[in-house]
Amino acid sequence: MKKSLYIAAALMAIVGCSKSELAPETAGTHDINVSVAVSTGDDTRAVFDGDSHIKFEKGDYFYAAVAKKETPTKGVKVAKSKGAAAGVYYSIFKIKDFEATAPVFDGELWSIVDADFADEYNFYGVFPAAAVNTAYSEEDLTSWTVKIPEEQTATQTSWYNRADIMLVKPITISTSNNSHDDQYGEYSTVNSEKVKFAHLFGFGKITFAGVPEVYANQVVKSVKIEAVGENKALAGRYTVDITKDIEEVEAKAASTIAYINLPGDGTTTVADYAAWFVANTGTFDVKITVFTNKADLVFERKGLVIKRSSIAEPTVNFKSSDTVASHDVALADGENWKNTVTVSKAITSTYKERAWGDGDKKMTFSIAYPGSGNSNYGHYTSTANGYAQLLAYQNIQGGKVVLSSAADFSGMKEVMINLGIYNNNVTADFTLSVVKNGKQYDLGKVNVTGSNQNAEGKDYYFTTTTESESGQLVLTVDNFSDTNCRPYIGTISINPAPGIVLDSKTIKVTKDAHSETVDCGVYAATSEPTVTVADDAKEWLSASWASNKLTVTVAENTGKKRTGTITIKAKGLSETTETVTVEQASATAVNYKLSVTAADMYKVLKAEADRLTNEEQEVDPLTGYPVTAKFTAKGVEDPSKTTEVGIYGAKLYIGSATESMFKSKGSIKCTSAIGTITKIVVTAENKMKAGAYDDFVLKLSADGNSWSKVNANALSYEGDGPYTSTAVIEDDSVNWFDIVALGSWGSALPVYGFEVTFTTD
Repeated sequence: MKKSLYIAAALMAIVGCSKSELAPETAGTHDINVSVAVSTGDDTRAVFDGDSHIKFEKGDYFYAAVAKKETPTKGVKVAKSKGAAAGVYYSIFKIKDFEATAPVFDGELWSIVDADFADEYNFYGVFPAAAVNTAYSEEDLTSWTVKIPEEQTATQTSWYNRADIMLVKPITISTSNNSHDDQYGEYSTVNSEKVKFAHLFGFGKITFAGVPEVYANQVVKSVKIEAVGENKALAGRYTVDITKDIEEVEAKAASTIAYINLPGDGTTTVADYAAWFVANTGTFDVKITVFTNKADLVFERKGLVIKRSSIAEPTVNFKSSDTVASHDVALADGENWKNTVTVSKAITSTYKERAWGDGDKKMTFSIAYPGSGNSNYGHYTSTANGYAQLLAYQNIQGGKVVLSSAADFSGMKEVMINLGIYNNNVTADFTLSVVKNGKQYDLGKVNVTGSNQNAEGKDYYFTTTTESESGQLVLTVDNFSDTNCRPYIGTISINPAPGIVLDSKTIKVTKDAHSETVDCGVYAATSEPTVTVADDAKEWLSASWASNKLTVTVAENTGKKRTGTITIKAKGLSETTETVTVEQASATAVNYKLSVTAADMYKVLKAEADRLTNEEQEVDPLTGYPVTAKFTAKGVEDPSKTTEVGIYGAKLYIGSATESMFKSKGSIKCTSAIGTITKIVVTAENKMKAGAYDDFVLKLSADGNSWSKVNANALSYEGDGPYTSTAVIEDDSVNWFDIVALGSWGSALPVYGFEVTFTTD
């Protein structure tokens, strides 16, 4: 909306007197149609450079009210729609052609009752309608409430048009000039008047000069103008008498607001920014805060004068007393900055940026999607140890994601960042960089492969150089193997405690005397880590660290399996300790394999069927029976060594078993702990799976009480029906198994045999 002080308008009124029988009994019989044509005549006094009239927008409308001449401050009741009963005191006047040289507003005064109908009315109005806070039922036209909004969507060339409240200069409309009788017996009159719109409040255009270059060239995010002196009525609600000429109107404070917020446009710098706003009239002492990504600039000034219908255009020059609150985070020697992701910190579609940091020093981060015109956005996801920031919630569009700090860090020596991908087997490159004075320094690139939901991600360490110790921190993710990719980050730590990276915290070695070396890593340490073996293992175990390799040496084991612990300590800004367990295989342990074929099971089931028959019990081939039996497991290396394994079947179909197949519904499980189970192979009609709703699963236990399904990653298959399902178990605590077979839709499942490999010591 372009700015002007007054608008001259021609008003035409078309009055119809409808027959009463055509309207509801409760409605008045008088409808008045009114058109307000906005003109740009010679009497229009413009104050805005280059324009002599106000330019309206599509959808603009204002509220109008009428009063009889003898009661000019008492509104005449009208209806909200044609034919309805009169019940409100103002009507909507909508713009007809907002691009016209002389745009027209149309409105209707419906259902005026006989007692309120007159030859002449006073006509009043307030533009825009959105500024009116008066109730529809308010009859008194001397105390309409209007609001100057505190949030004003201004541009760099104009103030916010919805904040520019204008009053219609009161005029008289006549209904007495009957010109003709139309075919419906309704009378029409035409009357033309001059009307003016006048600004109720004043305007400001504040610019900034003399700002140090480092801040002058920063892009403005927003500006806050706050009244801090005795007069704080800068915005908010005010009551006005709309029946008076503008020169006589006084806006009386009702519920005031002391500040006005203005937006940035994402490109305009402090040096070029113009703060356009609408405000209440008066003299104000103000605090003006200019927010950029990197700093808050605060200017305090006295005596800002806002006059009705005028533009105050001060230039605020930077003074030594003006303050600058930098958003940069400076880290002293040895100081750590850390952010742990939480739901309240997550960058989402609602919160495009968030302040991160676990301590007092906060840094704003945001996510961008270069090359994408789609609605990518961040979110959060749960992990095994908390939450992570999803860098994209949907399929990646544009081929790149950029996470960046709004301002600069300084004093960076080492950066640790937890990285992962939500989707299985999807790969992407993660590049961590520092941007300083427009130049980018890459600290390193890692290729990450996706894992399952709730995965913890992996910690990666990046070391800075002298040139990259300070600047904006930027993480770029690209080169996706699949657009269905949701990369995420967990904890970020700058100058973290030393990190010790081990693929596994358990090292398994054979019983023989030998040495083994595993790759390790240490980050942010000032020296090589120290390695210490626990006292109870020093007789057979030793360890050392050199060049990011951990070497363990064991003596020959002639007894049972033994374990020892190694403590690794790394010193840097602080100290980090990791513990590694070394497990040496037993010399006395025996590996057994329990092999139960359909023929083996048939013997047991046939014997049970015969027993029931001998007891004169009928055996139903469609019914499952509980069966307990013992089978012999043989030594893998020495078949002469045997051990018995008790097996319980909850529902075995003894009446339908054959030497090649038997049916089960429910558990086939061991009745006691049999030793450390390493592998289970089952041949059946269905694949063994691990989902929540699968009907053929393998359950494992360490104590026979607490059970869990085998992990899907441990399963492999052969065949295409029947299927041979193999589960490799790496958990040394597993001593119990349960093969749960429910079949499709809960029916019995054909089973052809199973094998269990385990170790006893």
